[in-house]
Amino acid sequence: SAVAGLASDRDSTAKALAATKAKLDQVQQTALNCEGRLPGLADRLRDMETKLDRRPADENEHLERAVKALQSNADQTANALAAAIARLDSMQSGAINYEQRCSAVESKTI
Repeated sequence: SAVAGLASDRDSTAKALAATKAKLDQVQQTALNCEGRLPGLADRLRDMETKLDRRPADENEHLERAVKALQSNADQTANALAAAIARLDSMQSGAINYEQRCSAVESKTI
């Protein structure tokens, strides 16, 4: 009976060892999977850091282009406005000259 108890304990211990070994195998496999992913994760992390470092520069460049485009549009608008004012002044001068000539003709005919 003592021998039977020892045999039972030995069987229980063997089962516990087998279960522990199975769990260790799972942990080892998980560790290997993680190790396999680490280089890829490190590369992705580096890529993201590079993108983050570049992002402010890209945004600044985009803003600079937008400001230059707006400045160009403002310059074109100012030039168009100056041309329109010059044309209006010319038309106004022409109208004044026409009125003066009409007045002169009227005064001669009266």
